[in-house]
Amino acid sequence: MNVPLNQMPNPTKEQRHEMLRDALEREGRSEDFDYITHFLSPPNEITTITAPGVLQGAKIGILGGGVAGMAAAFELRKLGADITILEASEDRIGGRIYTYYYEPSRTYFGEFGAMRIPISHETTWYYIDLLGLDTVSMTSPRRNNFIYVHNTRIRTTQSIEEYLYPFFDLTPQERNTPWSELSEYAFQYAFRILPADIRAELIQVLPEYSPQILALMNISLRQNFEELGLSQGAIQLLSGIDSAAGALLHNSYTEYAHEDYSLDFINIYQIKGGNVNLPLAFYESFLSESPSVYSDIDSSSLGKVIYKSGHRVTGIYQSNYRNKIIIRYTNTFDMTESADIFDYVICSLPFSALRTVEIKPYLSNIKMQAITEVYYANAQKTQFFCNRRFWERNTDYGNIIGGISFTDLPIQSS
Repeated sequence: MNVPLNQMPNPTKEQRHEMLRDALEREGRSEDFDYITHFLSPPNEITTITAPGVLQGAKIGILGGGVAGMAAAFELRKLGADITILEASEDRIGGRIYTYYYEPSRTYFGEFGAMRIPISHETTWYYIDLLGLDTVSMTSPRRNNFIYVHNTRIRTTQSIEEYLYPFFDLTPQERNTPWSELSEYAFQYAFRILPADIRAELIQVLPEYSPQILALMNISLRQNFEELGLSQGAIQLLSGIDSAAGALLHNSYTEYAHEDYSLDFINIYQIKGGNVNLPLAFYESFLSESPSVYSDIDSSSLGKVIYKSGHRVTGIYQSNYRNKIIIRYTNTFDMTESADIFDYVICSLPFSALRTVEIKPYLSNIKMQAITEVYYANAQKTQFFCNRRFWERNTDYGNIIGGISFTDLPIQSS
C-alpha cells in the first residue's frame, strides 16, 4: 500500500519542500515558497563566519536550557568557548519542550509543551536531520473529527453551512458563502493582498517593518474581522469553529497571521518517542569530547559545555572591570546564592521569567519595554491515559484516527 507523502516518517528535505510547494500552490501563493524556506532556514554555518577554536579561553554563560539555549551552546562550542548553561528546572531538560512519560518504558507519552513541527520550519528540521532523530507524521489519514459549536455536534466531514450557519445571525452574503471561502477571507485576506516580499515580513524579526505590516500589527484579530465587514454573527461562528482564534481575538492580527502564512497547521510532524529527544540530543552531544556531529572540526578546538540544572538566575550585571558580565543565581537544591563571571552572556529566558531578574544597568529602553510588556497567552493542557483507543472504534462516536476536534466550550480543542 502506498503511503501518502504527508504521512511518511522521516521526510527528506526534498520531500518536505514538495509538500510545502503543493500546499502553497493549492492556496494560490506559490511565490511564497522561496521566502518561507529562506527566512525560516538556519543562518550560515558558524564556522564560515569565523574559524573553529577562535573563542578558546572565552567563558560564555547561557541563561535558560530550553532548545534555544541548547542550540546556542551547540554552535558556540565549535568556536572553542567554554560554556555554562544555567537552567532553573531541577529534573528535566527542554524548557517549553516538555514530554511527559506515563511509565518507565517511555512507550506512552504526551506533550505538555511544543507538540508539532511544521514542514516549513527549516531550522528545526536542520537540527533534527543533523542529530539523526526520527520523526512521525501527525497528519490525520482520515479527516473525521468533531466540531461541537452552539450545542451542536457534527463531524468535520459534514456541512458546516447546513448544520451550523442557521444558528448564527449572518448576512445574506455570508450565508451564501461556503465555509472554506468565509474562513480564508477572514483570516488570510489582509495579508494575501500584500506583495509577496511585504507579507514575508510576517516571519521576520526586523528593526523596522513596512507600513502595511505595521498596520496589521496594530489591529487585533477581531478588529481585522470588523474592518473586513464581517458581521458579529460571522465573528462568533469563526471564533467558535476555530477556537484557537476565538481565544486570541484581542491579540494582534499578525500573531495569528504569521502561522497561517507559513502553513504551520498543515503537514505537521513529531519527533519519534517525544519531542524532548531534540534537547536531549543536544545535551548528549555536550557529554562527548568528540561528538560525531562535529566530524569536520578537530576535537581539540572544541569548547566544553557544563549544564547546571536547578540554577535559577536572579541577576544580570555589567561589570566596569574588563567589561565582564556577572550572573547571580540561586541553587534551588540547597537555596544557596552564587555568582559567576563571563566574557559573554546569551539570555534565552522567556520574558515571564526575565521580568523577575534584576538587570543593572538597564538594557535599551525598547528592550526593557518588551521585557515588561510582552505577555504570553494563557493556555492549559489536560491529558488522560486510556487503556484502549475508544475514539478509533467503529461506532457512532468513533472512527477518528488522529486529528483535532474543536468546540466553543472552554476546553476549546481535543
